Amino acid sequence: MMKALSLILLFVVSAAALGQTLPTRREPTFYRTAEARRIGEQVLLYQRVTGGWPKNIDMARPMTGEERAQVVRDSQRRDDSTIDNSATYIQMTYLARLYEATGERRYKEAFVRGLEYLLSGQYANGGWPQYWPQGRGYHLHVTFNDDAMVGTMTLLRDVAAQKAPYRGLASKRMRRRLRQAFGRGLDCILAAQIRDSDGKPTVWCQQHDRETLAPAPARSFELAAFCSDESAGIVRLLMQLPDPDERVREAVYGAMRWFESHRITGVRLERYRPEGSAEDDLRLVADATAAPLWARYYDLQSGLPFFCDRDGIPRPRIEDIGRERRNGYKWYCTRPSQLFPLYEEWCRRGGHREHHRSPDALYTLTSEQRVNNTKYLLQTLWYNKLEKPGGVQEHGWRSRCAACYFHVHRLNPTTPWTIPYRSTRLGTICSWTWPIAPKPMRRSRSWSSTCRAGLRGTTRCSTLPST
Repeated sequence: MMKALSLILLFVVSAAALGQTLPTRREPTFYRTAEARRIGEQVLLYQRVTGGWPKNIDMARPMTGEERAQVVRDSQRRDDSTIDNSATYIQMTYLARLYEATGERRYKEAFVRGLEYLLSGQYANGGWPQYWPQGRGYHLHVTFNDDAMVGTMTLLRDVAAQKAPYRGLASKRMRRRLRQAFGRGLDCILAAQIRDSDGKPTVWCQQHDRETLAPAPARSFELAAFCSDESAGIVRLLMQLPDPDERVREAVYGAMRWFESHRITGVRLERYRPEGSAEDDLRLVADATAAPLWARYYDLQSGLPFFCDRDGIPRPRIEDIGRERRNGYKWYCTRPSQLFPLYEEWCRRGGHREHHRSPDALYTLTSEQRVNNTKYLLQTLWYNKLEKPGGVQEHGWRSRCAACYFHVHRLNPTTPWTIPYRSTRLGTICSWTWPIAPKPMRRSRSWSSTCRAGLRGTTRCSTLPST
């Protein structure tokens, strides 16, 4: 099931990463072949005068003479060098493989020009933009999106440590500069970590303002938010530090606590063919056995998942956005689940002894987390016409089901909470509020009889149009 889910998530973002994969993990003998050298020649041609590379180009595909001439002309461009979608550092890794296998100096020289390009783009606060030296708009933000900054810092760290395949590519002076750049990048990561209302560290946004490091938006559907996918890459990098200080320990623990409390259970992504349609679509379906999911975006105020179309309006359900964006962007991820066993090992190494808990304990929800999870399930499933047995679709039924959930898990919310949803009958956006203190409920072995014993929430409708 996890494999199938991974394939779905990869499918919806495959277009964005088109052409960015170079054979950087082949057996060593491959890099001495004529094919590897042919690809290397093209990678050298694509390097810009800046020292960087453009993105989303299949640099391994054989070029015609006309295409080669155009690439040579484009080499003087200064506006498309980037670290987005793994650009620049993946080309550098490929050149390092070639140099390791052949010892040809031109590969090393191009690699060093790439290092100078990466160092030239770092802000004084330690962050990197998406594009430089000529960028505009959100390209100038400190960029964690698609692991841009994490990938850059990982390469600088490995070159400074002379890990394979980067041995012999940087002088002693260069390695010192790389270590300093990595340290500044680490300072930026820790300073940019979003803190909650109590001042506790949580996770990161896809991009942060280059001056204030506040969460910042990018494209119209990429709003400022808590971002799970990029944050997972950052946490993995932090846990790889050999001697983490207290700042790093608190950052890792805060992020892991956030991942734990914002995981989504009981649902899975499903690709299906709608009736009467010639194309597949994506939807959430109930599945009690599904592995945990995380939405890509969580609202900075409510902490709830949201989804956004090109109109820039956040919506609570993936079904509320158009098919193009629903299927053309990675709205859910599973990367945080990979961190929990790593966190266990990290704690054993002394990463955070006072907060150490076993993986089983990390996956145990608190009362507050169960309430939040129930709220999300109501919003995404029960208000999405995914009917429970009996198929009753009315507010009282939903209230009773929530009351039943609270009763079964012995929960008693201390503050009211509200769920926005679309009313098909009224054509408006409504909100459903759970009362502060539910009345005691009798316990029953029957789900339906227990639900019937529950209380109703209160419903209010706004004048907003239906979406």
